[in-house]
Amino acid sequence: MLIRTSSAPLPHVVRRRRHVATRVGAAVIQASLLLTLSACTDDAVTNPGTTPPESVVASVEYVGTRAVLYLDPGTTGRTKVTFSGATDPIPGNSPLVPALVDANLLALGPLSWSPTGGKLAMVATVAFDQSEVVVTNADGSAPRIASPNTQIILSAPDWSPDETQLAYAMSTLQHARGVDLFVTNLATSQVQRLTTGLDYSQTGGSVRFSSDGRFVFYSRPVAEGGAPLFDKTCEVWRIEVATGNRVRLAEKIAGTVQAISRSGTWALVIRRTGVLASGDYDRALIRVPLAGTTAETTLIPSGRVQYARLTSDDLHAILAIDESTVPGTVAQTFRTLPSVGGAMTDVRGTGTQTVVADVHIPR
Repeated sequence: MLIRTSSAPLPHVVRRRRHVATRVGAAVIQASLLLTLSACTDDAVTNPGTTPPESVVASVEYVGTRAVLYLDPGTTGRTKVTFSGATDPIPGNSPLVPALVDANLLALGPLSWSPTGGKLAMVATVAFDQSEVVVTNADGSAPRIASPNTQIILSAPDWSPDETQLAYAMSTLQHARGVDLFVTNLATSQVQRLTTGLDYSQTGGSVRFSSDGRFVFYSRPVAEGGAPLFDKTCEVWRIEVATGNRVRLAEKIAGTVQAISRSGTWALVIRRTGVLASGDYDRALIRVPLAGTTAETTLIPSGRVQYARLTSDDLHAILAIDESTVPGTVAQTFRTLPSVGGAMTDVRGTGTQTVVADVHIPR
């Protein structure tokens, strides 16, 4: 779907496999509509997990070819969110994009809980070659569009600590080119472009607000190693939201950066360590310091970790691990892990059918 508005160039074409639909996004609505919730059974959940009962889990599965969002507050079982529209306060957005209704949902995710757990941001797709950021209340109600709607969102949206802003990476040119960083002010619905010519990449790329909201940290790959691992080398930067001034915090990081702490002092990195008999890569999850002489910490020494994200408070990592025993297939399990290391915990309400999840764990 190619739509041009006065405020944005055409979106680009990206071909996605269904199990990585976590990288695509959403739709804009022509009018203010409602979103309702309805109870559902948990018969399809194969991995109930042991996430603490006070935590809230948001997860996405596919029912047929349509993405479905589930919320699990830990008290009443999972709830299916039924989308029937959203408000769209973003100036210049196209009214021609299909509405955010269940019948149009092609993909959902990544998902990001706000720091207090009162809001949920997600990337949703309702048309070919199109996505956008959507924000709802914690129960899935009152959805609103929070980004341009004729581009493609290429990162998880990240909340500012005061929950007034969202940072994300978005294309500006066709064919997945011109990917730069943007911030939406949710109070004014204004979209600010932070970078020009960044050429952000999903592999090794991460976006994170600082703990005081003044800066946005981001990572990007700058090189690729040779055979047999072909692993990335990444660097991490800090950009000041008010001025656009940039400072490089770290370079020559071996592996793909998955998440950056709000302090800007460390990052989670997946590093390839070998090639398995199946042909897949053996991977370690490393906590890498971005400054000083602190040593790296190996959180997971071996396995098939697909991605890792941080909870809003940086205290836990949320992991997707491929545990498929059939070559050529993916069977992701979702777990949490203390960001300083420790025992992994299954994410409640997720199973092999889950494609993306986020967890809010109250302190």
